[in-house]
Amino acid sequence: MRQRVLLSVGNKELSLIIRNALKEHPDRFLVVEKEIFHQDFILDITEEEQPDILLLHDYYLSSNKETTEEREKSWLSIFSRLRETYDNDIRFVFLCERETQDPFLSELVSRNVLDIFNSNAIDKQQLVDQLLEKPRYSNVSKFVDRKDMKTRNVRLSQEELIEELSDEEDTDTGSIEHVNDKPTKQVSKEAFSVINEDEFNVPIKEKVIIQERLIGAIFIGVAGVESATGSTHLSLLLANFLSKKGLRVAVLEANKSEDFFEIEYAYEGGRGYTSEESKFVIEGITHYKSVKGMNIADIVHLYDFIILDIGSIEKTVFFEEFYRSHISIVTAHGSEWRRKSLLKFLQKHHEKEHQSWKIVVPFADSLTLHDLKKETGLSIYSLPSHPDPYQGQADTDHLLEEMLQGYIPKKKRQVATSSKWIYAGVAVLVISLITSSLFFFR
Repeated sequence: MRQRVLLSVGNKELSLIIRNALKEHPDRFLVVEKEIFHQDFILDITEEEQPDILLLHDYYLSSNKETTEEREKSWLSIFSRLRETYDNDIRFVFLCERETQDPFLSELVSRNVLDIFNSNAIDKQQLVDQLLEKPRYSNVSKFVDRKDMKTRNVRLSQEELIEELSDEEDTDTGSIEHVNDKPTKQVSKEAFSVINEDEFNVPIKEKVIIQERLIGAIFIGVAGVESATGSTHLSLLLANFLSKKGLRVAVLEANKSEDFFEIEYAYEGGRGYTSEESKFVIEGITHYKSVKGMNIADIVHLYDFIILDIGSIEKTVFFEEFYRSHISIVTAHGSEWRRKSLLKFLQKHHEKEHQSWKIVVPFADSLTLHDLKKETGLSIYSLPSHPDPYQGQADTDHLLEEMLQGYIPKKKRQVATSSKWIYAGVAVLVISLITSSLFFFR
């Protein structure tokens, strides 16, 4: 029987490696297409996808929690709520970079998290092999203080606990671990420090950068392969779409075009309007003009989504932010004589992890989409004609919903919907009371 696996890693490269490794066992694992990229969405998307295995990463998954203590409390709360809802129906796999003696890992074990990988370099074959077997306490007993081992709230039956402790004693006296009565060689600690094709590495430097720049908001980087491909227009469409869902959204002008000055000027009615402010608000969307010298870390916790309007990627100093964004979108022309610009762009940046990039081509027909998808192997989208980016449009909304699948919190949409019904109910009640009063005093 195949197990549904939901990835909640937060890093495109690691996610792809794990996904491909699990896909090598199609009879055992079904990795769902949707992924979780923010800690706030775990409960909603888990409810929607109903996985058998939920694989998470401690650092790479974005969170609104600023300190380590707050983040750990959030993790423990999430695991507790999932256990209350699904009991032991979901198997948790936790990837992190922590010391074996870290008390937090012991707390995870107490919540029946029996698959913990705490090394910077993880043997992907060992990860897969462990998931092919049933969850075993012996895999995580090293994270629990032996003095506390018998008092930990591990939700195993007494027979399973005895079996696991027995296996642990076996591994203490030799280098052989017994799995299903078949001896297998135990992976030595040194194996985790060696980087080769069978291991994936989480770069510590990149982890720090992502923590500083991306935790708190989901970043969308919008860049064009050349000038005038519509990156600013698409950025505003995305901002309006997300804002209409009740999300806090900011758009940053991460280029030198100064288009935002013109947008503000037009919005204020022209006639010589000037402003020294670095930002302005239209339709609930905060627009930051010319981000030069701006510290993004100062605003990262103020918004649910931050959209970087990078413009032509060849003319910006923000290309690293584009690569590190949770969602990377490339705009390009679809005409045959300009299509080569996209192919040259992808070839030039082939060393980057671009399999998850989304390519948007304004007004492209189905034949163009088919050809580009065949040539690039990437997700290609045709942006329909949409003159006013601050007005909703059904076909555009459908497209953006598809592009952002897995990033939009379901809870916020439900709250908005339920609010409408509440208001409607109150209105009906008020009208009924007024009608009854008029009838009574007639």
